[in-house]
Amino acid sequence: MAGEALFQEHPASYPASVSFATKQYYFGTVNTSRKVALPAGQGEHSDGVVINTPAADESATLWMQPGTVVPVIAGTNGVTNGNEVTPDVDGRGENAASADWVMGKALATAAVGVQFDM
Repeated sequence: MAGEALFQEHPASYPASVSFATKQYYFGTVNTSRKVALPAGQGEHSDGVVINTPAADESATLWMQPGTVVPVIAGTNGVTNGNEVTPDVDGRGENAASADWVMGKALATAAVGVQFDM
């Protein structure tokens, strides 16, 4: 994958507030307890993409380096190549609407559950 080599340069790690065992490449947010959680809701801010699969309280690694490529899992509505991406209600990526927090741009079209580069 195009972004994998870049992960080694600037990741940040914090304890996971929930299990990310089945949520690799979902958006994550550092909460007020300094733990990684899923974003608060659809279109909300995220601090990066979780690039590993930690259980709750294990170290979750967030990739949050602007200008690099990172894989993301497509949400319920999928994503379209070239569109801006925001977290969906489950922490996966979807096409951003005008009021959503934009996390990046889809570099491929992907259906729900499919990994794409952003």
